[in-house]
Amino acid sequence: MDPTSATSISPLALAVVAILPPLLLAGLTGWIMSRKEKRDAERAITAAQAAAVLKRDEKLEDWRRQDEVADRVAAAAAEVAKQAADAADLLVQAQQDTITRTDEVARQGAAAATLLLAAQRETIARTDEVARLAEAADQRTHAQLTAVSEQATKIHILVNNDMTIALANEREAMRRLVGALRHSADLSAQFGVTRDRRVAGGPPVGPEAEEIRLVEQRIGALDEILAERRGAQIAVEEEARKHAATKE
Repeated sequence: MDPTSATSISPLALAVVAILPPLLLAGLTGWIMSRKEKRDAERAITAAQAAAVLKRDEKLEDWRRQDEVADRVAAAAAEVAKQAADAADLLVQAQQDTITRTDEVARQGAAAATLLLAAQRETIARTDEVARLAEAADQRTHAQLTAVSEQATKIHILVNNDMTIALANEREAMRRLVGALRHSADLSAQFGVTRDRRVAGGPPVGPEAEEIRLVEQRIGALDEILAERRGAQIAVEEEARKHAATKE
């Protein structure tokens, strides 16, 4: 450029030159400020991101711990559930065993009750049979005893009758003997061939009198015996009539 041309710079150029530095300074200052703000913003963003990352990490760590606790709780719950299930299985098995044993006991009890009932029925049947046989035997024995008693009564009556007849015959013979002895004593006294010494017409004395006394004593004894036998015979006949009436 020609030095002489400096004086020829237009006012516009001068105005531009005059305005340009402040503008450049303002622009530079604005750029620096914007750069700083941008840098501060980036730092803030970076810090926020770091804080977010840290918070995220803390949150993740918290979640991890919660998950770990939840896993532990779930594992414990699962173990408890398993133990509860095992206990329930054992309880069910025990209940089934108890039911089985109860059923077996009930079955055995029912079988025992059936056997006992059968034994009781058999015992009752045997008792009834024994009672029937005993009753039949008692009836036979009673009939036999009745027959024996009747036979004995008949025999007693017959024997008593025979004895009574014999004793009555003996008493009659004794009476005749006394009569004969008295008659003989009277004849002996009449013909003077007597052994007794007595007043005429009086009772005999001496050996003949003693003989007559003994015979008369026997007659008295026979009278008593025959009276007793008649009473006994009447009692036997009355008993026989009562027995016959009861039997009918």
